[in-house]
This record gives sequence, C-alpha cells and structure tokens, in this order.
Amino acid sequence: MSTVIFSCSPRMNGNSAFCASLIRNAVQDSRIFFPCREFLQTCIACGFCDNKKGLCKFSLQEQDTVDKFYQELFQAEKAIFIAPIYFYHVPATFKAFLDRSQAWFALAQEQKPARNVCVDLILLGAREKGDKLFEGAKLSIRYALNSIGAKLEKSLCLYGLDKHDDLAGNFHKQKQVLDFIC
Repeated sequence: MSTVIFSCSPRMNGNSAFCASLIRNAVQDSRIFFPCREFLQTCIACGFCDNKKGLCKFSLQEQDTVDKFYQELFQAEKAIFIAPIYFYHVPATFKAFLDRSQAWFALAQEQKPARNVCVDLILLGAREKGDKLFEGAKLSIRYALNSIGAKLEKSLCLYGLDKHDDLAGNFHKQKQVLDFIC
C-alpha cells in the first residue's frame, strides 16, 4: 500500500517532522512531503476553477507547487497529514494548501480525483488542554478533503507538544502515534 505523509509545519526538525519520520520508519512504501517549505500560492477566489473544474489558474505558474503535492495525494492509497496547531488552526501555508482544494469542489463525486484515498490526521497542540483546540483545523481539513473526494478516516490530537523536541523526548506520545497508524 502506498502511503504519503504530509508534514505540514513550516518549522524544520520540529515535532511534526519527527512524527513524520517516526511513521515513515514504521510504514513500508511511504514517502514524506513538506508542503509548507515550498511556495504555495493562496486561493484568491477568482472563479477560474468554476469553469476549469480541477484546474487553478495558479497551477499554470511554474513556481507554484500545489499541484505537485495534490498529484502525490491523488495517487496514494493512504495519506497522513501531520500539523501543529497555531492559534487554534493549522499553519497558514498548510491552510493555503487546503484552500486550493477549491479547484475540485464543483466536480461531480465520481469525478473527484481522490475518491479512493483515505486520510488519517495527526494534530499537535502546544497547550496541555483545551476542549476546542483542534476543532477549527479538523473542520477545515474535512471540508477540503470532501472537495477532492478523499475520506477522513480518523484523527489523533496530541496536547503538550510545545518545544521543537517535545515529541522526540516523549516515548508515551510516540507510542500513541505508532498505535494510531498501525
């Protein structure tokens, strides 16, 4: 089974990257992508994709890398999104990636390019608690996946991962991650 792992933090060598490596080492035939480390043009609601279903005008620009990441996602059998929570939501660049799913929103369900893809979600919060800490991110991700036809299977929300190496030093939370994906 082909698994793509999207480590969606702009910070290098932090908890999200460690989590992605942990999973890659446990899952055969898996690859990691770091969309937040590349240029992703934000959606400007221009309406271009309304008439060109599945195509964004920014995809025609050479420096925009959104299509590269979506094509990897569309070809996978399984995807795992790993993202930190900043101010009750995902980082801005990952949100831009999610917003660009709008290009496929108007397609009929049977034409959605990721209708056979199942996605697991791992969200990492710095706070030790908070009933609503992950709600905004989960909602946006669910609707973005709906636009491309993918299904959100399950999610794991981990609290208390503030410093860049907190997950690397917490074997209990590492076990939670591995148990979640297996």
